[in-house]
Amino acid sequence: MPHQQQQQSQQLQVRQIMDQQQTRFSPNGNSNHALQDYMMQLMLLDQQNKKRHLMYRQWEEDDRARIRQAQHDKTNRGGRKDSKL
Repeated sequence: MPHQQQQQSQQLQVRQIMDQQQTRFSPNGNSNHALQDYMMQLMLLDQQNKKRHLMYRQWEEDDRARIRQAQHDKTNRGGRKDSKL
C-alpha cells in the first residue's frame, strides 16, 4: 500500500503543477492538452523507472541469495567428504 500512497501523492503533485502551468500558459483558462500529455508522460516514465529499479534490486538480492546458497552447499559437501575420510 505505501507504493499506492506514493503514486497518489505524485499524481496530486502533477495535477497541481499542471494547474499552475495551465494558468501561466493559458490565461483564458482553456486546458493545455499538450502540457497535460507531457506531464502525464513524465509521470508514467517516472513510475516505469521506479518499477525497473525495484525489479533490478530484487534480482540482485535473489542473485546474491543464490550465490550464498551455492557457497553454503559447496562448503557442506566439502565438509561431508572430509568427515567420511
